[in-house]
Amino acid sequence: FFGPLTSETYEWFLTQDTGLVWVLLDTKTFENANAAQAIIRPTMLRVAKAFRTKFLLGYVDTANQATLDWLLSELGITQLDIPSMVVQPKPGSNPSFIYRGLMTESHITQFLNDVQDGCLGYQHPLQNFGGHAKFQESDTCDVLLASGVAQCKDWRLEGPKVDFLPEPGC
Repeated sequence: FFGPLTSETYEWFLTQDTGLVWVLLDTKTFENANAAQAIIRPTMLRVAKAFRTKFLLGYVDTANQATLDWLLSELGITQLDIPSMVVQPKPGSNPSFIYRGLMTESHITQFLNDVQDGCLGYQHPLQNFGGHAKFQESDTCDVLLASGVAQCKDWRLEGPKVDFLPEPGC
């Protein structure tokens, strides 16, 4: 499922027996929310199908102040956190995980798998391929906890292309 997530539809999402992924679209750069979600819809439908028993995906129109106020009260999210995705393994409860990485099927799938597996804090060893390439860490997500924000990392390749790249994740 990938549908609109509003203050009115939120109750329906809460009554389902799955986790919830809030897709926070930067709708101010588009004509409207429908135009924004149409771009990411094919990717999100594939992700939703892969995780249909684990997560429901809902997109949020962030163009108006009332929605931004709702996101702040419900998740602690501000305009600075958009665009992103917030993953709640159990809707309405902590912890929630915010993803700011690439919005591709493989990256989103890896992040959701990491949330399910509890391995967002995993730190990869620094890889060096004969001095030609190495992985560097970059901030792509936060873990939102009642007591504060804990960082987790993503890895990006720097240097010339190599034939073998280990998959990110744990």
